[in-house]
Amino acid sequence: MAKKERLFPGIGAKCTILTRFMKPNGGLSKEKDHGSIVVLKEFFYEGHRLCFRFNLDGDDQQKIYHSNARYVRIDSEGGIDDFFFEADKKKKHDGDAIDKAEAMMSKKKEPAIKWKHSRARQLLYQDIMDNKVPLDPKDDLSLSLEDIFSMHAEYAEYDFGLFHG
Repeated sequence: MAKKERLFPGIGAKCTILTRFMKPNGGLSKEKDHGSIVVLKEFFYEGHRLCFRFNLDGDDQQKIYHSNARYVRIDSEGGIDDFFFEADKKKKHDGDAIDKAEAMMSKKKEPAIKWKHSRARQLLYQDIMDNKVPLDPKDDLSLSLEDIFSMHAEYAEYDFGLFHG
């Protein structure tokens, strides 16, 4: 099943809300499962709770309602410049790069034997003790981290990013 894209709140975003959670509720349906399509206008905080102000989609009178954000499900976003929060704008811009990086990391399988108990760690320790690998990188500039990593085939099953981290 494909991962559902996260949608961000902003001006003009169309959302679904259970009508009974809308305030003021005068004249609106109070049925348990009755939903309404709304268009977001702004956000505010009521105490420590994030809330949204909105009007009903297609409402000519543009009557403003509000509700706690937790009852609002975003169905479609407004424009990226109209997002309420700067962090969401950044996530939207950087989202493709983050998704690609996460996909690459998820394909890399963890070796069956953890680094702490591995033959690769034993070999690295022995090479340090035999002065084949400098303990301090400033000691020998001729031996790069990539060279050290390629010294033994046992290192190959461990992620290079974790090897030097």
